[in-house]
Amino acid sequence: DTVSFSIIVGYLGTIEMPKQIATSSKLQTVRSCIRKLRQEKRCPTLVLMNILPNSLNLLNGNNVVLATYPSNRLNYISSSSDNNSKFFGLVTSATFQEDSNPRQPIAISNSCHVFGVETKLIDHNSHLQTAEQFNIKCSKDLISNSCLEFPTNSDYICNIIKSKS
Repeated sequence: DTVSFSIIVGYLGTIEMPKQIATSSKLQTVRSCIRKLRQEKRCPTLVLMNILPNSLNLLNGNNVVLATYPSNRLNYISSSSDNNSKFFGLVTSATFQEDSNPRQPIAISNSCHVFGVETKLIDHNSHLQTAEQFNIKCSKDLISNSCLEFPTNSDYICNIIKSKS
């Protein structure tokens, strides 16, 4: 698969949600996960999010894949409700057999992965070293004059992921 988009984001953490989430409460669930991880004042870990046609990969600065989320497991994505839309949550689902007994029902587990845009890295001169560390080349957005790999808000990222899944 060829990479469609590469974006630098801060990874805040993952919250496991073992029960199936009702469609009507997905937005509220994501926002409460974002709120919980923000309240813990976690320091985000910079990762490179590669958005591919069939998956989404997270890589560290040494180009090591930390996680892969196949498109068929991407359940829901939403940005936070704050004014600047700095954070977003990505819900993935997994199915598994609780028992070796094939008659047992298949259980569904959901995880909410929370990320944030790194606002201090939006300016091109501020992120040159980070771009070099992650081995990416900046592409200027002709309208905003900012680099697409260092987005100004999470709505942009959510829209790209939604368009690919």
